Amino acid sequence: MPLWQMPASRLECDGEFDPGAGLELTATPQVGAGARTEPFKNILYRYPLSSAMTDGFVKEPAVATRENFDVNNYDAAGTERTRREP
Repeated sequence: MPLWQMPASRLECDGEFDPGAGLELTATPQVGAGARTEPFKNILYRYPLSSAMTDGFVKEPAVATRENFDVNNYDAAGTERTRREP
């Protein structure tokens, strides 16, 4: 059950956690980079992106493109300016 759906009585800790500890939310529950990644050891609740999409909390990513756009026709500043245009 997600934390926001739990009754307040289940969320009370009564000093169970160190007051200096915090709650971290992350989309990448791992330490390191590249081939040397290690998953966090203190995960309280795991909710994969695929589940969030299936449950309707996250939309499927969409890629928008411009018609007849060729990056070779722009310098770096022109490409950046084009990205920011609606």
